[in-house]
Amino acid sequence: MKNYNEMSDHEILMELLEEKRKNDKLKTVKYAIYATILVLIIVVLAIYVPKILTFINNYNDFMNQFSDINKKMDEFLNNFDPSVTKDLTAFIEQLKNLLSRFGF
Repeated sequence: MKNYNEMSDHEILMELLEEKRKNDKLKTVKYAIYATILVLIIVVLAIYVPKILTFINNYNDFMNQFSDINKKMDEFLNNFDPSVTKDLTAFIEQLKNLLSRFGF
């Protein structure tokens, strides 16, 4: 590049136009790269967000079912008669004695 003092107005103008074209091309390339990255991010989000949401929904369903089972177990245990446990324990002892007589 020549010294600006030695250049004519026309040469300076041509240099400025050439520099502007280079800058415009660089801006275009930069915006194209940004657009490509943005499209890639959108595609990745479009692929993975539904999978993540499905996982979260399945997890919530599982936890709700687990909570329901837990409530039912609590109800069962609260309504369980302790005398049944004693009778069941006695029955198991009698069964053990009977089986031990047969060698089991």
